[in-house]
Amino acid sequence: MICLPDFFTSEVCLYLDEDYFQAHTRASASEHGSSRLLAPSSLAEAWSLQLVNGCGELGTEINALDEDQPTGRFIAQRWYFGEVMPR
Repeated sequence: MICLPDFFTSEVCLYLDEDYFQAHTRASASEHGSSRLLAPSSLAEAWSLQLVNGCGELGTEINALDEDQPTGRFIAQRWYFGEVMPR
C-alpha cells in the first residue's frame, strides 16, 4: 500500500480475509471521518508505473478527525496494488 502524502505509513499488506480487506477499501462514513474510492484516478498512470498482467490498483481517500493536524483533519490517499480488482 502506498500512502500519500505520508510515505512513511506505506507498507506491504497481505489480506487473508476478504471481509477485512473490504473494511479497509470500501467507501464509508462515520462520526470519525469518511473514505471514498478514487476511481477513475490512477496512481500507476500518474507515476508511469507498468503493472504486470493480473495486477490491479485501487485508490481510496481517507478524511478523518485529527486534533494534531492544523486543520483538525487528516486527509490521505491509500493506493493498493495486487489482486484488488472490484469484486
